[in-house]
Amino acid sequence: LPTWDMAASFVAMQDSILRHATISQGLPRIFYGLAGYFETEREMRAYVHDYMVLLEAKLGDNLTSLVDECAPSPNCSLQLASAVVDALYAAGGFSLPTGIQSGLALLYSTSATNPCTLDQVPVGKETEFFLETIRVIPPVYGFPYWKRRPICEGLSDSETAALNAPGGNTQACPVQPNDWLTGYPPVNQWQGGFREVVNMLSSQHDEAAWGPGASQFTMRNMSEYVEKFVGFAEFASDPSV
Repeated sequence: LPTWDMAASFVAMQDSILRHATISQGLPRIFYGLAGYFETEREMRAYVHDYMVLLEAKLGDNLTSLVDECAPSPNCSLQLASAVVDALYAAGGFSLPTGIQSGLALLYSTSATNPCTLDQVPVGKETEFFLETIRVIPPVYGFPYWKRRPICEGLSDSETAALNAPGGNTQACPVQPNDWLTGYPPVNQWQGGFREVVNMLSSQHDEAAWGPGASQFTMRNMSEYVEKFVGFAEFASDPSV
């Protein structure tokens, strides 16, 4: 059964990998070992392995018989286990506790800058309270995307562009041999690319959408959140597309 120590260990790993993932974008790979990346990698590998065992026990041949469907991953067990761990430490796994933390801060902070005047969650309005919390303090501040992908390590600009294809058929950069110094394949994370970041905080505080006082904590009707809310950087729903 899960224990407090297991939860504390996971949260420590979660903080470490999110910090390293951010720093690594601007840090030369020769410094990865000094920054503690290798220890974080070992911890992440252990979590992925544990979930591979659980998933294969549950899904059996339905999972292990798939090979080419999950390329370039070695197998679908690894890809699915990695996706599960990703969901737990980052996508939702980090945003949800951040939202809870923000809700507690809004209720109990005595700072003059606190935009919330409530001292308790109104009964029956728990969902609206949480949605307003992450509207005012979104757990995802920016949603980045590449308008032009970085040039693949070992390829030219034109060779990298040739990997792009519509309909979800864009190919990943080919994996290079391990670097002798780091033990990892060299990867170009940003050079030659052009990235834009959608500012979620600004969109959630946009008075054109939310009206005057958009930066203040004011619980709204659910219909308004359904229509305008993007606090979790969720995908847009457009039946015409």
